[in-house]
Formats: sequence, structure tokens, C-alpha cells
Amino acid sequence: MLVLQAPLTPYSASIPSGPPPSAPNRTAQPLPSNPNPALGSALFALDLVPANVAPSIPIPANLLGISIELSVADEYFGSDPQTPSYQFLNYLANIRARAGVGPIVRIGGNTQDTAEYASNLDGVIRKVGGGLNAAGIPITPHLIYSDVIFQSLKTLVNLTDARIVWGVNMVNNTADFTLDMVEHLQKSVGDSLEHLLVGNEPDRYALTGNRPASYSIDTYLDEWGALTQSIINAAYADDVRQFSAPSVCCSWTTSQILDAGMRSRFSDRLKAISAIKYPQSLCQSDAVYGHAGYLNMTNIVNFAMYDVAAVSTAVEMGLPYVLAETNTASCVGVAGVSDTFTSALWAITASLELAYRNHSAVLLHNGGANVLYNVFHPPTRNTTTTAWRTAPIYYSLIVLAEALRSTSSDQSRVRNLGLNETMAAAYGVYEEETPVKLVLVNMASSNDQTQVMNVEFDLPANGNAAVSFKTLTAASVDEKANITWAGQTLSYYSDGTLIGTEDVQTLACPSQRCTLRVPAPSVVLVFLTQQAQSQASVSTSAFEPQGTNNRQLILDSNGSRGNRGGSTSKGSTRRNAGCARARARAGATLPLLAVLAPLFVSLSV
Repeated sequence: MLVLQAPLTPYSASIPSGPPPSAPNRTAQPLPSNPNPALGSALFALDLVPANVAPSIPIPANLLGISIELSVADEYFGSDPQTPSYQFLNYLANIRARAGVGPIVRIGGNTQDTAEYASNLDGVIRKVGGGLNAAGIPITPHLIYSDVIFQSLKTLVNLTDARIVWGVNMVNNTADFTLDMVEHLQKSVGDSLEHLLVGNEPDRYALTGNRPASYSIDTYLDEWGALTQSIINAAYADDVRQFSAPSVCCSWTTSQILDAGMRSRFSDRLKAISAIKYPQSLCQSDAVYGHAGYLNMTNIVNFAMYDVAAVSTAVEMGLPYVLAETNTASCVGVAGVSDTFTSALWAITASLELAYRNHSAVLLHNGGANVLYNVFHPPTRNTTTTAWRTAPIYYSLIVLAEALRSTSSDQSRVRNLGLNETMAAAYGVYEEETPVKLVLVNMASSNDQTQVMNVEFDLPANGNAAVSFKTLTAASVDEKANITWAGQTLSYYSDGTLIGTEDVQTLACPSQRCTLRVPAPSVVLVFLTQQAQSQASVSTSAFEPQGTNNRQLILDSNGSRGNRGGSTSKGSTRRNAGCARARARAGATLPLLAVLAPLFVSLSV
């Protein structure tokens, strides 16, 4: 139970705004050619239970989660655990309300391996160095971080049911601070710790100068084993299965490391097998492809098969396979692509393909202010606006949460239904062998009526005579702001809440045969059964900023500095106060907050 003092003075504040998104540059990033013949020229008949296509292993509803670079974690969480960034809480609460379980939040990345823990540090994170090199590539800073970040994680866990993956420094694999750090982390998040991800991209240690050029997989395994054993001896003697690895990206493969000894030597302590993979990298060269590369099922399937052998081994071991870090392109992302609707279409389709191929978690990475692929953007300290920005790829998190939520257990199964189109896809979601949901993706580049897909499928003979469906859509794939999910939007500047009236549509299916139109570009989520349809409409509670003596001031994204409110965003005015105080809507699915007394807001956990 976390109890926070209520505001001293009521106030009203609108969502701050800022400069509009930049217009598409279709010279630099041209729209891909639409399918020819047009998608609308054929009727796509789907078999929802194909005989020769086995479904995935059971997949959790929080498959798609978030990864945050350690060096900027305080910019997302806030610098004071008692006044967390309410916008960030809202973004996570949207996922929790739809998945029925808290989202996975990983804290780590390159900077976990340059980070030292100092419990008595004044502040949250202190950085030395960093920035960008002449080519615009991020330079990894050295970090020192304090116990405050663990207190922030505790607040996050309490309020959103988040599941935490924490990155452990392996470059400094004999440091005294590691054991102290694990102890404080354990006290803060307890059973909400999914696993400790030990080491980040160890296959690049020699390249970055952190190990000699002769650094080998055998040496890595010895170091990993010694470090994890020291953590076990200090904190986990009674439950050694706490770790994930190898989290390689480039020079080695996960299957190489498993076969070289990780499986035989450390299966007792592995809680997950982890990897890092992006479709392409901008770290050494320009992007290989733009929109057309992401809106292509051949590329998506190839991406999802990056290490089939390792995934198969994880399934044999009974361990989840976690893609611990991914996004559209490593090293900042692709301008005009990573920050557009293309990223949402890609993330939804790629995540479903990864689920079909037995991944249990896919975590979208987020970095600093200059990173184009971020899921959402907190304001930077050197700007006048206090507004957060919602990136198009964020919508993939809430769509997947709804698609994968089971009506009878905590997991579903996924099938690729083999649409055999370059710019379209269809996935079935199952409870055992019963189809309960259907995800249809139309990746045609613009709102062209000739590209509207007509999809036909049959419902069970004793089932419903109608289905419900929701649509994620935009006018074109290079749209950055005007995106709607079932009639609601987060707009561009946002406090993390969906604006507008939810629009769940119904389609009659005479004789149990349904014919559904899928606009271009869009994703349509179809609820096939009565139980699934009962989950189609989602209500949430929103977190609000804490008020102050000066009603002109609201707390900004970093949780400690008051800033003047800005202009209204899409007519959305937020009222009342209280740190993370809820505006409970009817039928809210996340009853985290309750007002217990005039002077206090009590947050139940």
C-alpha cells in the first residue's frame, strides 16, 4: 500500500502542446507501390483451423513490452518516486487494462554495461560522456545510478502491475557493487522481477574495447557462470533460476552459445533465453530500406526466423524465448519511417509472426530524445514544452494486448493463416484449438478503395451469427499523428490517455459466413466468440498530475520541476488532482486507485 498526500489546491490543466510533426518527405522516403493486382480485386477465403499449420506454444497477453535504455530511465519514470510521471503510468495502464496483466518493462541496453550502482548517490542517474559522434551515432556514456531508480520501479510495479527485467553489468563482472545492487532491487520489486538479464551484447565486447580481441564464447561462458554464481550465493541460494542470457546481437548467435555450453552448464539457473535483433542497423551505414522493406511479409518472416535453432532449443528446455531488444532499426531509427504508421503495422505483424514462431516476449526499445523509434517521447529538459509525444508504434502495444488476451487462461496460441500476399497478413488467435480472435493486416500504402481487402471466413456451426471488430487505421503509412484505434486516438501530444468514444463494430454473418472489409492501410482485430466479444470494449482509469499551491503549475515528465501548462490537445482537458489520482470510468478494469480521505490518495497494490 502506497499512500501519497493529496494536492493542497485543486486545479485544472490542459495537455501541453508543441510544434506539429514534420510533414512527410516522400522524396527521401517514398511510399511503396501498392499491390498489383490490387488487394480489392480478390476475395480472400480463410480457413481458421488449417489442418497442416500447427499453432504456437502458449503466448502471454503481454508478449509485446517495452525496453528502456538505463541512461534515460529517469526521463521516463520521473526523478522522484513519490511524484512519478503520470503520463508514463497512463501509457502502461492502457496495456494492463487490455492484457489483463502488467506489461514487461526491461531496463538495460548498452549503458547497463557501463553502469555502477551507488546507493548513496545524490539523484537518480549521473552520466559522464555520451552524446553523438560525427555520424550521428550514439556514444555510450558511463553511468552511476542510485537506489532511487529502484524506488521508482517499486511505484511503477505497484501502480501498473509491471513486470521488470533488469540488466546487470557484465563488463565489470567482478564489481562489489553488483551484489549490493541486486539486494536493493530485490527488496524493491520482489516477485515482480521477471529475470536478471546478465550482460548486453557480449559478442561486441571485443569490438568496443571491453575485452581483448581474443575474447571467445568459452571465456564469456566462464565469466557469465562466475558472475551469476556470485549473485546466487548472495541473494538466491534458495531459488537459483533467476537469469536470462546470452542477449547477443551480431558476431555470435544464440544457438552457438547454447550449444557451446550454456545449455549443459547453466540450465539450472536460466529463467529465459534472450536475444537482441533489429531488422536493420544504422550504426555503421545508411538504412538499407524504407517503408517498402517494413511493409513486406517476406522480410517480416525472415526477420522472425533469425535464430530458429535457438528458439527450438528454448522450447525443448521449457524456457521462454525473449527478444529482449528490438525496434525498426538500431542506432536511432529511420527518419520518416520509424516515426510513422509503418512502424505500427510492422510491429504488430512482426510480433505476431514472432509469437507464431514461439517467442514469449518481444520488447520494443526506447532511448533518448533524439531516438526516432521510441514508443513515446518524454519532453527534454532543454525545451519549453512539457508535453509527451505518442509515437505511432505505441498503438501496436495496445492492439497486441487485446489480441492475445485469453478469455479462459493467461495465454493464447497464434497461427499464421497463410494469406500469401506481400503486403497483407492474417493471424488466428486460439484457446487450444478454438479460434477466438482474428488479426487482419492491410499494408497498402494509402487509403485507396481499390486496395480494400475482402476477407471471408466461416464461424463454427453452433457459434455466433455475428462478430465484433475494431480497426487501427491512418490515411497513409507515413502518417505520424492522425491515427485511431476503434475511433479513439492518443493524438500527437498526449498525457497517455485515449481520447474519443470507442467504436466497436458488429458484422452480421448469415449462415455463420462472414465477409469483412479491411481498409488500407489498417489492422482489424476480429472477436469471434461471445467470450471474446465481452472483452472488446475496454475501460480504464487515468492517472492525473499532482497539484501544487500554484494552480498554474503542473509537474512535468521528470517528476520534480513545475512548468506552466500549455495549450489544449484535441480538446482533452484533465481535471482534479492527486499524484496518480484516477478518473475512474464506468466498468474500469484496473481499480488501482481509491480516494480514502480528503487529505490522502491511497494507491492499492
